[in-house]
This record gives sequence, C-alpha cells and structure tokens, in this order.
Amino acid sequence: MIYRRGHTVKAIFKRLTFLALAAGIHIFLLAGCQDTIKLPVDQGGVTGSGDTVFIKLNPPWDITTGVDLSQPTDIIIGPDGLVYIADTGNDRITVLNRSGFEQTGENLDNIGAVDNPTGIVFDNMLNLYICNGSDTVYSWNRYLNNYGVVGAALEFTMLDTVSGETLILTEAEDFVEYAYGQPDPDKFWVLVDISWDFSPEAIDEAMRMKAFYVSPTSQFYAAAVDPIAGNVLYFTDPAKQRIYRVRAEIDKMVALGNGLWGYTYKAAPLGTAISYGTGKLTCDQPRGITFDEEGYMLFSQVGGNFKIQKIAQDNFAAFNIFGFNDSSDVMIEGRFANPADVCIGLGSGTGTGWIYAADTDSNRVQVFDADGVFLMNAGFRPLPVDTSVVDTVITQIDSVTFDTSYVITDTVLVLEMNDELSCPAGVAVFDGVLYICDTDYNRIMRYGLSSSEGDLPGQGY
Repeated sequence: MIYRRGHTVKAIFKRLTFLALAAGIHIFLLAGCQDTIKLPVDQGGVTGSGDTVFIKLNPPWDITTGVDLSQPTDIIIGPDGLVYIADTGNDRITVLNRSGFEQTGENLDNIGAVDNPTGIVFDNMLNLYICNGSDTVYSWNRYLNNYGVVGAALEFTMLDTVSGETLILTEAEDFVEYAYGQPDPDKFWVLVDISWDFSPEAIDEAMRMKAFYVSPTSQFYAAAVDPIAGNVLYFTDPAKQRIYRVRAEIDKMVALGNGLWGYTYKAAPLGTAISYGTGKLTCDQPRGITFDEEGYMLFSQVGGNFKIQKIAQDNFAAFNIFGFNDSSDVMIEGRFANPADVCIGLGSGTGTGWIYAADTDSNRVQVFDADGVFLMNAGFRPLPVDTSVVDTVITQIDSVTFDTSYVITDTVLVLEMNDELSCPAGVAVFDGVLYICDTDYNRIMRYGLSSSEGDLPGQGY
C-alpha cells in the first residue's frame, strides 16, 4: 500500500504566497513558462475555464503608434465595425479601425468636440449618444453623416384616396403614422407632396451633434440601449442617484444624398428605472451600463453593497427581477474596487454572455459567466516564479514497517501583478478581442481570447 503526501519545500514559495495573499494578488500554477495567462481548474474554490487564455495583442494603441489619447474612459465597437472611444482628456470622440488607424472619412470628423465625454452607445437607428458628466446627453447620427443630408421636410401633403380629402402634416412623426399606420379605418392616406427646406442651416442642424436630452442638475455618465425595445435608452445619473430612461422618437424627416429618406430623433422622457439604495435592485453612484441579449440590464456602481447588478423587467415594466444568486461570486461584498464599466461579450467555446467588469481601482478586468461565477482576471502582468513541490511517498512494507521516499517536481508559480493597467475605466469585447481603456496610461490595450493560441485573431483586429 502506498500513501502520498505533498508539500512545498522552497522557502520562496511560502514567502511569495504570504506576500501575494497579503497584497490581494492571485496565484496559480502553470505547466510551463509561456507568455500566456492560463486559467486554473480550481482557484481557491472558484472554477476557471479550462484552457482559455488571454494573450496581449501588440502594439498598444497610444501615442507611440500614432493614437494620441488622453484619459480614455469608454470604448465601444460600432455597428460599422469601427472602434469609438470617449477620449475624455481631448474633449472628443476618437474613431479607429480595428487595426488602430484613426478614421475621419464619411463625416466621422463631423462628430465635433464635446467636453470630457465619459460614456457612448449606438442605438438601432445609428444614433451615437454621448454622456459627459453634465446635465445633457448629446446625439449624432452615423447614417445621416455617412450619406449626407440635402434637405429637411417642412410639410407633408396627404390625400385620402377614398374621399379625395387632403391633409397637411407638419410633423414627421404624424406623417409616419398616416403613411404607414393608416389611423382612420374608413380612409386610405397616400403622400402626394413634400415641402423641403434646403438651407445650409437645416442641413447643419440634421448632421451636427446636438443636445438630445437635458435634465437640470443631472450628471449623466454612461448610456445603454434596450435591445428588445430598440429605441429605449438608459442613462446612469450619479448626481441624482438613479438610472433614467427615455424613448427616442422621430423628430424630422430629411432627404439624403443617396436618394433615400432618413430621420432625426428627439427624446421622450419615461422616468426613473432604478432608484437610490444600497441593496439589490437599487443603485448608489452608478457608472457603466449595458444590456444582454435577453434584456437584462447590467450596471456597475461605486457605492452600495453590490457593485455589479443584473436586473430585468417584469410584465409591468418594473425592474424587480434580479439576475444573480446571492451566493454567486459577483455578489461577494468587497470584491470590486470602484468598477467604472461593465460589458457583455461572448466567451470561449460555449461561453456566451460573459460579463466583463472594469475593476478600475484594482487595475484589472474581472470576468464572470452569465450567472456571475468568476472565471478569470484579465489585464494583469503574469510573473512566473520557479519553485519545486516535494511529494512524500510512504510505502507500507508490513503491518509495522513503512518506507519513506521523496519525489521532487519542478513547477512554476505565477503571480498576477496588477501593474499593467492603471485605472481602467472602459471595456468592450468584439470578435474575440477584449478592448480596455487603460485610462491613466492614455492608451487602449487589447487581449485575444481563445481556447488555443492558434485560434487567436491577428494583429489587424
């Protein structure tokens, strides 16, 4: 009969373990010394994700590669596949392709200056909404600027083909209702004429960035769009300790350079969605916000007891369905240090709806599955440390005699050093790449996510 007992023998192992735990640094073992971040199968009772790896994609997007950022705070991948960055210190929205080159064509340079942008999001109508910590949310339409505006509609002449009656409409929203909704059951309305305003002022008003929604004394930080409703937006408002929602409604109809029509949009207030509180289903200093495909709202906050929350609406449109179990890792109090952003992204293999939290003051990104189970950290510097593990093998010779032998196994201890990022405030995931706003270092860091190094995206992503 053989008994096996393992223990570490190098003093450096014990010393590093003590220091790492005291500093809050994660430790795990690697089979070899490679420039990858391997996930453990079991990390102190927290399950990892098998062979999934995050590998840093070089170069970083910063001044050395021609990307002059200053305190970038938010990042999204737009519906056009371009990377939009809230370039806070430069008072602008910087647009890059996924190779890291700045884009100014198709009127992208017409977004205009905005003081200290902090949060950005696109809706289904290609409106880009911009928050900047003020009482105003701004909007700019990608579709209108791509094709150009040549005129704005002033009046719509409608004809009832049943009675011959004519009707003049001055609101684009009314035109859509009559032309496509046919509100009168005994009539059938058709458009017979449009009066246009082709002035430069009307064209500029349609294409430029403009105030979309204003709420005095608010300080809107970030925005998200409900993917199910499509035109309902949510804004985090730390000053008023709330998450507020509005509906984007048609404002004006415009003629485009491609011969088609388009629309500008205005905000219709819908009221507070999440109110102040320190527990579940409430918010306290909310920051980043997003939605998953099932309609769950996720937001981060720097106050309250639960820094990352996942909430859905019931049949009465009230947000009172909580998406995490109380025992899930994401609910552990003290786990986060002022997380400024949260996003949803596909995981590796069958992992869908993974949650990425920019754990700002811990200089890392924490990754969870859709149920809030911790998977891994990202954005840290792995520090391999050679060490040895000694297995004590006890062999029973007879009922009273035992023989002891020792087997020494070389291994590598890896410390997670959270010094690669400095106060990351924004995070996005797209096409197998994790994008991080490395805010204090004025750059964007990228990490490829894959279950094997051969599947990683190339440098052009």
